[in-house]
Amino acid sequence: MMSKAVRTPLVAVYARQSVTEDEGIQQQVAACTAEAKARGWNVVDNYRDNATSATKARGPKSEWARMLRDIDAGRINTVLVVAVDRLLRRLADVIEIRDRGVRVVVVRGGIDTSEPSGSFTLSMLALLAEQEIETKSARAVPYRVKRHGLGVPTAGKVPFGYRWVPSIERAQLGDENIRWLQVPEQAKVVRRIFKEALKTDKPNIFGIVQMLGKEKFAPPTGTVWRSSTVRRILLNPAYAGLLAPTTTVEQRAVEGYQHHAERVSIDDCTPGNWKPIVTEDQVRTVRARLTDKTRKTNGGVTARKWLLGGLAFCTVCYRLVRSATTREGHHGYRCPAGHFLRRGTPLDTFVTAVVLNRLLRPDAVSLLAPAPAHVDVDGLRARRGALAARRTELLSLVAVGTFTAVQVSEYTEPIDAEISGIEAQLAAVNAADPLADVVGHVTMAELVAVWRGLSLARQRAIIEALVIVGVRPVGKGSKLGTLEAMAESTLIAWRGPNGEHYTLESVAPMPADVIEAVSTALG
Repeated sequence: MMSKAVRTPLVAVYARQSVTEDEGIQQQVAACTAEAKARGWNVVDNYRDNATSATKARGPKSEWARMLRDIDAGRINTVLVVAVDRLLRRLADVIEIRDRGVRVVVVRGGIDTSEPSGSFTLSMLALLAEQEIETKSARAVPYRVKRHGLGVPTAGKVPFGYRWVPSIERAQLGDENIRWLQVPEQAKVVRRIFKEALKTDKPNIFGIVQMLGKEKFAPPTGTVWRSSTVRRILLNPAYAGLLAPTTTVEQRAVEGYQHHAERVSIDDCTPGNWKPIVTEDQVRTVRARLTDKTRKTNGGVTARKWLLGGLAFCTVCYRLVRSATTREGHHGYRCPAGHFLRRGTPLDTFVTAVVLNRLLRPDAVSLLAPAPAHVDVDGLRARRGALAARRTELLSLVAVGTFTAVQVSEYTEPIDAEISGIEAQLAAVNAADPLADVVGHVTMAELVAVWRGLSLARQRAIIEALVIVGVRPVGKGSKLGTLEAMAESTLIAWRGPNGEHYTLESVAPMPADVIEAVSTALG
């Protein structure tokens, strides 16, 4: 496998484990690094495959694949691994390594393929491992079925909001079946995501992503939140403590088959043995809304990226302004009829300052319409969505001929009655809901902190509930750097307590330091 000639070792440390547990990977790397140091070798790179099985082909994005590419490029000629089963458990992997003429050194076991018996021993161990895997697979089928019935999740990637419980910790907890435990800070983020998604009938995923970035919540992977990440979280039944059915042999045999959360029916799930982060009603509601074929995507008019787009109007033609980009590349707003193109950030800051200044007044509570006490609005919305989703599922059984309309009506009638009751309760609190989070704060700093934590959709709803914003054209080259200039070029029309009346109010008397404070706080 290796020539007799002495070659300078270009060493790669490879570490792998089947579960997501950084400690195990770190221990493997440490043992290999110590071995390299004892031999006087320098390690070129570390390759770490966490939550990766060696019994299956490792994909092109795995560290294993990256290591093979580096071997082919001549960057590496020696692989250092703590144990044989960390590197390979299939003969195909042995062939991949052997055909590349790379040297393999195993810390525990004393295997070195530069020696005559080393390559033979490595191949024999791989064959024995394959035989062991086949035997275990045959025995594991009834075991997996039993574990699944107990709600025990399989090893693999753990959903954001939970962490994997290693075997030693299970023994300490006295529960051999426990696999996932909540990570409090991450669970808080998950609850926040669901809360924001439930505030509107069509979840604004882009708005949620903006809120998460603004709040500086750490994402599951990478450095920024993405719409695809938020969508996966909202579709995952695991957050309601539900274990999805395992994929069948037939499914896995289909080329290119991939598991997608939206394909899993909630009714096919079984109760999991971990603590849920949100309720089943919340998951059902959000899933139904996200998988609704009539729902507009982020490219639709509902996916607003800026505070006043489609909300403010041109005072000349009364058409709603549109988001745009200025010639200098700044965020801006333009009149569809061409009456102006203005920088957006100063306008956003000014309108926000005006609104927050109004909300800070002692009489701000008068803006709220009377609402019944102790009403869980989020809970009511979640329940309504879950009932609607269940009703749709029942009607689909009629469509495919499984049941008749008469048979299904026995179940839909009580659902309809409960939905009507929920609608009545929500109607009673609807007027107060947009402002409930922002009224009653004492200081501007406190109010701004709350405002920053709201999603863009929520901020827009508050502005729409309080004011009508008119944007006036300004002369070419005009500078709008003062409070007076912004007040003269912006019309603020205040809505009445129930939104049916409008009263004009001058914003000029507002203290200039309010604008400065809000501008600084909003960044």
